[in-house]
Amino acid sequence: MKHEVEELLDSYESGNISRTELIEKLALTTASPSRPSVFRGRTINHITLRASDLERSRAFYQQMFGLPVISRTDDGYNLELEDSFLGIYQAETVGMCHFCIGIANFQYQEVMEKLKQGPPFLDPSSHGRRVFFRDPDGIQVQLSAVDYRGL
Repeated sequence: MKHEVEELLDSYESGNISRTELIEKLALTTASPSRPSVFRGRTINHITLRASDLERSRAFYQQMFGLPVISRTDDGYNLELEDSFLGIYQAETVGMCHFCIGIANFQYQEVMEKLKQGPPFLDPSSHGRRVFFRDPDGIQVQLSAVDYRGL
């Protein structure tokens, strides 16, 4: 962090950033958590939506964004988004089902062990090559390898 602060001071002294920008950037730099993270998130691997009319939603996202189907299940579709995908699944309640963060060096057993050592609200569960838990607000989070494609 010392190096980052010195760079900010140099930028301020050379006139590249204002005093206000210096203060804002110093606050952000020093507010960073000092604890190392549990996992290294690399991507938003995918987001899965719950739809009341699966075919209508598939047609909408395909027409709006030109997303080809990369896989189909009994109750949903996964639509390709370059390095990620959008899942759309039939459900009675509409909204976001979950989002998935692709983490570096995903190892199923290691991920489960780390999550089980975390806060009790996490309550991790697994489904093959993916791990699910809930954040403090109850939002479902999935962890997987960066290259996971829903198959």
